[in-house]
Amino acid sequence: YMKLVADIVVAGGGCIGLNIASRLRQCLPGAVILLLEKEERCGHHGSSRNSGVIHSGFYYTSDTLKSLMTKTGNRKLTEFILEKKLKLKRCGKLVVATSDSDLQSLDILYNRGQENGIDVHMVSESEALEIEPMVKTYQRALWSPSTSVADPVEVSAAQVDDAIELGVDIQTRCTVLDICDKSVLGKISVKTNMGTIEAAHFVNAAGLYADQIAHKCNVGLQYSILPFKGLFLHCPLKQELRTNVYPVPDLRQPFLGTHWTVCASGGAKVGPTSMPAFSRENYSILPPISKFSETSQIVTDLLGMMWHDSQGIRRLALRELAKLSKKRILSDADQLLHAPCHGNLARDSTWLRPGIRAQLMSRSELVNDFVIGRGCLSTHILNAVSPGWTCAIPMAHHVVDDYIIPQLNK
Repeated sequence: YMKLVADIVVAGGGCIGLNIASRLRQCLPGAVILLLEKEERCGHHGSSRNSGVIHSGFYYTSDTLKSLMTKTGNRKLTEFILEKKLKLKRCGKLVVATSDSDLQSLDILYNRGQENGIDVHMVSESEALEIEPMVKTYQRALWSPSTSVADPVEVSAAQVDDAIELGVDIQTRCTVLDICDKSVLGKISVKTNMGTIEAAHFVNAAGLYADQIAHKCNVGLQYSILPFKGLFLHCPLKQELRTNVYPVPDLRQPFLGTHWTVCASGGAKVGPTSMPAFSRENYSILPPISKFSETSQIVTDLLGMMWHDSQGIRRLALRELAKLSKKRILSDADQLLHAPCHGNLARDSTWLRPGIRAQLMSRSELVNDFVIGRGCLSTHILNAVSPGWTCAIPMAHHVVDDYIIPQLNK
């Protein structure tokens, strides 16, 4: 049985939706908060399929929401994990250079970290080797001691428990089909496969489907989601990896490059890829025939970006699609560590569950920052890609305190 009347309806049971619903109950303890999740359980997609890295915040320019939220998000998520006694590896991160051309970008990242108040240090090659004896770097590296790793599946389950304990009503297997904004009456109708719900406000935290739902409310019409698939390999190493090891990224793009990550449960993994996915839930190699129209739109959007190529997407797409091969992923990873394993790494490594990044695009360019849209009686989280998992708690506070509560008080 599902309630057909609620004060606020939240669509999407990932880390963003769960934290928003919980924050709403904290701010409005008497309100009926109904969270809708189309899968059998919350956090089935990006919230449990990400790398588990708790970012520190040095990648982002100081004028972005990402820079404002990541430092707080790192602290808040770490506190949550410690309070719940979940797995946490406080292992830090090295960003390593491979050539002269990387050094300027490394300096830019260091300066961004300083501007954002992040604990980040430029270290020499010998100092980097003291932190991680297997690391390869050219002249110097960036050291971020506050970067950590947790288990996203554990975190998602704990966030569900918290939301339920706070009194959030969670309805799984419930898909949003349409939205009717009756702002004249002060209500919004949410049509689902389980009935139509009347509410005072609607929150769209639907991840891969956030653009489609926003468009039903005439919000964010200039945006669309372009999904990117992230593949990881679990790799047996000859010695324990002490810290995460990342390359210097292409600063035009919102991707951080194939890297080595310490696993919260032990061992190490390499990835993710950033290859275009040809449907929003295309976890296998090819999308199903039933998603033909969706695939056609994604291909059209991708070709448009490759044609304009203002962010180097043409080279990225061609390079990343080749990483369906283990050897291709590992050839990138080989630039970061010296002889990490005894045997044949391609033979001995195993694929982990893939994830799909709900990357927003606008006018043939990828959108780098978080994006939040506002409707008459609705709020839409349109872009919450990495470090969205790290930032979920402060983002929820921002959305509730600065968007939803003021609208309800009008």
